[in-house]
Amino acid sequence: MQTEIGDFWNAVGADAPMLLLLLAVGVWLCVRLHGFPLLHPIAALRILRRKETRRDGVSPAEALFTALAGTIGTGNIVGVAGAIALGGPGAVLWMWLSSFFGIVTKYAEIVLTMETRVKNADGSWRGGTASALRKKGKRGGALAVWLCSSAMLASLGVGNAVQMQSITSALLSVLPQTALCSESGRRIAGLLIGAAVLLAVLLAGRGAKRIGKIAARLVPWMGTLYLLGAGAVLVRYGAFLPRALETIVRAAFCPEAAIGVPIGVWQSFRCGAARGVFSNEAGLGSAPLAHVCAETDSPVRQGLIGSLEVLCVTAVCTVTALAVLLPEAGGAIGYAIPYGQSGGASLMAASFSTALCEPVGTALLAVVLTCFALSSILTWRLYGGRCARELFGARGEAVYRAVFCAVLLLGAQMDEAAVWTASELLNALMATPNLIALLLLFPIVQRATRPFFGKSGANG
Repeated sequence: MQTEIGDFWNAVGADAPMLLLLLAVGVWLCVRLHGFPLLHPIAALRILRRKETRRDGVSPAEALFTALAGTIGTGNIVGVAGAIALGGPGAVLWMWLSSFFGIVTKYAEIVLTMETRVKNADGSWRGGTASALRKKGKRGGALAVWLCSSAMLASLGVGNAVQMQSITSALLSVLPQTALCSESGRRIAGLLIGAAVLLAVLLAGRGAKRIGKIAARLVPWMGTLYLLGAGAVLVRYGAFLPRALETIVRAAFCPEAAIGVPIGVWQSFRCGAARGVFSNEAGLGSAPLAHVCAETDSPVRQGLIGSLEVLCVTAVCTVTALAVLLPEAGGAIGYAIPYGQSGGASLMAASFSTALCEPVGTALLAVVLTCFALSSILTWRLYGGRCARELFGARGEAVYRAVFCAVLLLGAQMDEAAVWTASELLNALMATPNLIALLLLFPIVQRATRPFFGKSGANG
């Protein structure tokens, strides 16, 4: 009996309740907000281009780039490739669906944070879903403790161990393999890589303003570099785009018939939705911790700017998905997706090598993954530190930073599949109280948004 329950649990997935709750809350928010964030992406871009009057703080654009630095990470590359391998091409369609409703969820999270934030004695801003919950009394306080605690744990997973493991795997792939033939050689190399990344993180600093400036410079550069590499794959196999899109749709509803491998519809949905959440972080309550610092007088405007995160991240994920699927659709010699198995980094390396010569493709991917992961590490250290301060004060934040550094070194030695599985479970633990909070505090978001119903954005 225990074996049957265990097999059922493994098939369904421990994160299944969170994924279903996330989708349900996204649909509900979309209906109650009249689809407002979905209708005004152009207005959001116009708002982003405005020259806001800045005090000694973070501009709305810098807040966006800080949040993007946390969301545009290895999940957009390794995670998406791994989701296709485990869930089939249909996982891409479910990723798009979760991202569509994630736009509304992200908007609601940010508006709630901006409406309830408070100013510290030094003039900086403090807030987030947990801070908003504390104003609800004992029940809200208990939920806030749950959210902050799970957010700290998640920052050690999605924002630390996963990113560090991806950096290590990417850099080891370009190092001379003669020095890495033994297990001890790989461990020593991983430890040295971890130490180098730790030094870079310490030198970068930890303040929101400092990280915002780094992100504003790093995010556009690393995004462009990745799109150049993936773009080479898309250009070479672009003629097979209709075939790849057809496979995505067919495999979403009948995976085995589309790819000839026994992958169920639920597995396809779970892989796509889970990696979609991992990539855009809508519903986790993390991005508002970056936006709370923005010097703006309109929570709705900042919410619309924040909704652009999901669009940007989904665009990167889509490019990744097509870079994986197009070579197979084009019958690239020696290229085959290992359906039913893990291995996102190796799959992306093989994809890049189909359009570029192998050393160049592998090296480019290693550089991109390192930049993506490093930006995520910096941002998630900021997120986790704020949660630690919310719970334990300044001393608690100092202890958290020490633990974060230790996990960074450990992440370089961890197994890829184990790291991703643990991180998805931690995401579920973090998302659940955040989604419950959005439902409880939704009237705050609705009151802020209602004046703009029927208008062209937030007077964008």
